Amino acid sequence: MKKSKFFIVIISVLCSLFPLTESATASQNARPTVSAVSVNGITLEFEAYNINNNNYFKLRDLAFTLSGTAKQFNVDWDGERQAVSLASGAAYVVVGGEMAGSADSIKSAAPTRSGVFLNEMRIDIAAYHIDGNNFFRLRDLGLVLDFWVEFDSAGNTIVIDTSRRYNDDSPIQTESTPWSQTSHTASDVTELKNRSVFFAHNSVGQNILDGIKAIDNSIPISNRSAANENGITQNYMGYNGDPNGKLDAFASLVRSGGGDAQIVVFKLCYADFQAHTDVDKLFDDYVAIFDTLQKEYPQTLFVHITAPLYHYNASWNNSVQHSFNEKLRGKYGAFVFDLATIESIDSSGNPVLSRDGTSPALAEEWSSDGSHLNTAGSKRLASAMIAFLAQL
Repeated sequence: MKKSKFFIVIISVLCSLFPLTESATASQNARPTVSAVSVNGITLEFEAYNINNNNYFKLRDLAFTLSGTAKQFNVDWDGERQAVSLASGAAYVVVGGEMAGSADSIKSAAPTRSGVFLNEMRIDIAAYHIDGNNFFRLRDLGLVLDFWVEFDSAGNTIVIDTSRRYNDDSPIQTESTPWSQTSHTASDVTELKNRSVFFAHNSVGQNILDGIKAIDNSIPISNRSAANENGITQNYMGYNGDPNGKLDAFASLVRSGGGDAQIVVFKLCYADFQAHTDVDKLFDDYVAIFDTLQKEYPQTLFVHITAPLYHYNASWNNSVQHSFNEKLRGKYGAFVFDLATIESIDSSGNPVLSRDGTSPALAEEWSSDGSHLNTAGSKRLASAMIAFLAQL
């Protein structure tokens, strides 16, 4: 879906010398919008007005309606700057009164004099103040928040679709299947060079980065605590065998500069799982950390990696890792790089199982010592990682 790249383009537009829209300069008559409004296929009743042949929606109504979708955003008032503050990707905080009004008469619409900030960047966007509430032009919001807006003239319906991008007729990626493709293209390499990725890992993560260097050493890879503007910045966190300590260390790294990346990647190790590991509790702790970080860094894309596996002789370890990995796949879907699946399929396409006959195991042809990756395994996972990071 190329979300990060699109976001950069939009911010460049917003910060240019030319305003995004014509700013409202004088009071106008606001007439009730007579068209129906459909949001993701559901018809809803908004308090919306038509001003100079454009439809304006109450900002908090739209934020309330889109909360929980891929295009959710929060609305707040910044008293210090006397400005409306929008945070894309953040869940909307309900204040009360959302979707309660109705447009039943012509109103006077005064230009909104307050500033507007999107993700801490000032934007010039047409807005009017009507009966104590801010109303924004719907197409402007669709542009800056990247959701689809169109008018269905046959059905006299305004259509809002959060599964489609504003400037693209194609649906964005909504699949729930984790990434297991093992080949990349030259365009993937080019794309990855221009992306900012922060990768927190131990052990097998270094094998993958070594594989990326072997495939194309022009992809920038550095070791820092803060993310670089381009390429992959890596950092080790915590100690093998202490997954909760790693989660805490990871959160610290994100807050010390890693969260400035467009994409943040986290990986646990095979050594973080033992027969006595409480998978349910560990996964709950894992989700809690990521929920917190996503709220703190709403514009950052956090992605996940399934835990690496041992070879077939260590069946009890792999069954525990497999249990955790299944939870990860179910929770985060297409934002999971499925390392475990990729390394458990041999070169002939056959799945390799542990001695218990049910849980996946590391294929020996990809392994140097029963747990780490050899050269062939490193390149296999590296090729998959390049494509995954480039095509997010």
